[in-house]
Amino acid sequence: MTFLFIAFALVIGGTFLALKLTNNLHKKFYRMADERGCADKYEFIVRQNNYTQPRDLESAYQEALSYAKAP
Repeated sequence: MTFLFIAFALVIGGTFLALKLTNNLHKKFYRMADERGCADKYEFIVRQNNYTQPRDLESAYQEALSYAKAP
């Protein structure tokens, strides 16, 4: 019984930690995009494609930058 409780706590704790780290990464990319003036485009790309993975968030940031640099 104790093993199941510990396993359950680890799963819940791991999930919470992963969500928190992903949220912090999203805030970081959003701040960087805001400094470059493309925060709206970054937010649009993330929401449209429902990005949640760190690699996807970074590619959304790069894509938003490319739109901001285009004449």
